[in-house]
Amino acid sequence: MNDYLIIIDARLPRSIKENLKEYGELFEIPALTGYEAISGHPDIYICQSDEMIIISPDLPVQLVKELKEKIAAEIVIGTSHIGTRYPETARYNAVVTKEHLICNQRIVEPTILSRFKNRKPIHINQGYTRCNLLPLTNGGFLTGDSQIKRHLEAENLKTFYFEDQSAILLSGFRHGFIGGTAGIAKNHLFFTGDITILRGGDILYQSLEKAGFEIHTLSDSPPIDAGSILFIEKR
Repeated sequence: MNDYLIIIDARLPRSIKENLKEYGELFEIPALTGYEAISGHPDIYICQSDEMIIISPDLPVQLVKELKEKIAAEIVIGTSHIGTRYPETARYNAVVTKEHLICNQRIVEPTILSRFKNRKPIHINQGYTRCNLLPLTNGGFLTGDSQIKRHLEAENLKTFYFEDQSAILLSGFRHGFIGGTAGIAKNHLFFTGDITILRGGDILYQSLEKAGFEIHTLSDSPPIDAGSILFIEKR
């Protein structure tokens, strides 16, 4: 597991960072732009696939240099800057798998559409697609968005649906999203907090375990929407 660079919001609690260090090298994004709650969220600045990451030009040059030194994936810098309001804050918030590109095609960064035009597109009205959707390594997905669930199931894609996100923490908002609390590396599934204390979370936990995932709970508190935990293979 230590062959990963783990990209996180630098504002995550120290205890969660310490737990994550057991599984790879941390790469922390400071609060940069956009509105405060998401200003350090990895999924606001980075669109990830297995072979490539597309990043916002708002990431500081030094951070981009470090990324190029540390990871094997190709790095492509997009054209859109992160603004201070939606939809400018959601340009890179897309999900790319081996077969699909899932995003709001009306607002997504154009480089994502052009670089992944060989993937089957699935249009989602929810601009914050990645916040609401975690692609799993068995070809399935985890989401708390009912519309996304309908779109994926229409494509016969296995979907784990978590309905009640009301206790997921996101500073300044009523709640966060399940996709933003989690990260995946092979069959290891990480959550920033204990999903079993959420209503229906114990059922989700059992379903994911039954599907073959090893679940890592990084704190005993309710999960924090931290803009996802991105695991990228190191050089």
